[in-house]
Parts: sequence; C-alpha cells; structure tokens
Amino acid sequence: MKKRIVKQILEVSGKISVLIDESNSLGKRAVYRGLSKRCSSPQFLLDLAIMSDILAELSMLSESLQNKETTLIHADKLMRRNNRFFEAMKEKPGTNSLEAKIAIKEGTFSSVPLIYNHKIPTINHQQLITSVINNLRRRMFTTISNHEPCGSSVPLHQETYKSLLNELKVLEPDQWPIDKPASFGEPETEKLCRRFKLRILSKTIQGYQKRLTPLFNCTKLIPCSSAACERGFSLMNLIITPTRMRLTMPHVSSLMFVKPYGSNLRDWYPEP
Repeated sequence: MKKRIVKQILEVSGKISVLIDESNSLGKRAVYRGLSKRCSSPQFLLDLAIMSDILAELSMLSESLQNKETTLIHADKLMRRNNRFFEAMKEKPGTNSLEAKIAIKEGTFSSVPLIYNHKIPTINHQQLITSVINNLRRRMFTTISNHEPCGSSVPLHQETYKSLLNELKVLEPDQWPIDKPASFGEPETEKLCRRFKLRILSKTIQGYQKRLTPLFNCTKLIPCSSAACERGFSLMNLIITPTRMRLTMPHVSSLMFVKPYGSNLRDWYPEP
C-alpha cells in the first residue's frame, strides 16, 4: 500500500460529502456522514500510514522469499533484517508515518481537512509492530508449520532450525572463519548427508566442493515459502480444465514437469 493509495482513501471523504447532499434517505446520510468523519480524522490517517509502512516492507520480503533462487541462509538473513527494521520502527517512524504526522500538524492531507474525532480509537502502534515481529519469529524461525498447535515441542523445533542453519552455513564460503582447521565442516557435512540420505566418501568441505555437488543440489531444494506449492496448484488448474477432466495423474504430472522445464514448442520438430 503506497502513498497514492492513502491519498485516494482520504480523497473519498470529499466524494462522500457529495453523496450526503444527493442522498434522499436519512439512514444513508448518517452512514456517509460517519464515513466522512472517519476518513478525515488524524487517527485514521496515522493508522493507515503505519499499516502502509509495515505492508511495504512485508511485500518486499514476500517477493524475495518467492524467488526460486533464494536459499534458506539468504532467507534467514532477510527475515532477521526485517525484524531489525521493525524494531527500529518503534523508535523512528517510517516514511508514510512521518508524512502523516506532518500533515496532521498542517491540518490537511491531499487538500482534505483533518478534523479530530475523540470517538475514533487509535491503534497502539508499538503493540502492532511487536505483534508483527512475534508472528514473523513464530512462523519463520522454526521447522514446524504455523498451522500446528503450539505446545512444548515448539522450542525443540526452533533448536532443530538453528541446528540445520548452522550445518548449511558450512557450505557457504562467506560464512567460513578466517582461521579454520583442516577438518572444518566435516561434522556438519556428515549430518547433512544423513539428513538427505547421501553417501559421500569425502565429507571435508575444503577442496572437495566438486565431490559434494549432490549435497549442494539437495540444499538448494529446501523451500523457503509455500510459493512453489501455489505455483504447482495454479499450473494444475491450467492443465486440468472442464474439457480435459479425463487426464490421469501420471499424464498431469508429466505435463506439469514439461511446462516449466521443457523446451519451447517452436524448438520441437515432430519429423523423424
């Protein structure tokens, strides 16, 4: 949600005043009058601005996590950066919040006069930001689904996530220490091989990257979001149509594989 959307919402109050004059029903006039007072109140503007700042940051995080090239290490960095950004928002408001505060001091926003209404409650911005941070931590930094009931197993899944992250960092050269021993990364590599059921003779990370190629490929398959599943369902809906309901699951699976990974149809020559 950007500044122009906030302006459009506030500009609705000007159109609502026209509806009040044109309406013949007393009930509709009361509804329009209430909407006009809410849209032109400083409380509504501040609440809309803080939500705009939060949603703008979350949208960038969502787009990054949906990228197929995003690894778990990179996703963890992005999520921690977002949490630091939201923590900073408690002390320093975002761009839209600052603009909203300036408009309140001036008394107008986008040529709409702002009128204070004590009946309209204001969102607790500190509590809202804290809730966003807690939800991000609960959903992201664990190996359990957010749909699972919270219980005593939550700390265990969080520790499992930390352990997996530490093992994956061994495969990232930028995460290596300056003074690393000769057997650096061997225990972590062995654990990763057991996770993915791989049998690799040499598990020392230094100088044997080519031998560990199957392990590198497996780590890249760890999904950082549910975007891959959603793409699969969307692709299935495009393939299975009301006129193609008799397709078997093996055929659908093959077509779903060919669609994203197959060659262009123009490159296919049916002649023997």
